Amino acid sequence: MVALSAFDLIESTASHHRRALGIQRLLAARSQRGRKIPDLLIAAAGEEHGLVVLHYDADFDLIAAVTGQPCQWIVPAGTID
Repeated sequence: MVALSAFDLIESTASHHRRALGIQRLLAARSQRGRKIPDLLIAAAGEEHGLVVLHYDADFDLIAAVTGQPCQWIVPAGTID
């Protein structure tokens, strides 16, 4: 828990929900269905606040491909599974 205190809390807003649905539609148009709603909300909040989304989930690469937002794997894919 101490490590999490180093990060700012970003509250989810209605605009994040609307953007998440928009991202979901963009992905569906590419036949990339099944992205998790929490991932879409995290991406939407990060995008609005100009944050780099740190992750260990390939879904964020697919999301970033349609939003153009920065995201970064915390460690290379497959190294901590």
